[in-house]
Amino acid sequence: MTDGQMKSLLSRAVVVIDEHGKVIYTEQVKELSHEPNYAAEIVALKIT
Repeated sequence: MTDGQMKSLLSRAVVVIDEHGKVIYTEQVKELSHEPNYAAEIVALKIT
């Protein structure tokens, strides 16, 4: 789904929310075939 009317409607997204409901990390990967940066997510989790 990279061309046509459905372009950009599907992607991988990650949202990390702390125990207080505050968003501490977000990432949206443009290409569905690409993985998010898992290392950055783990760092965000360790900071909180």
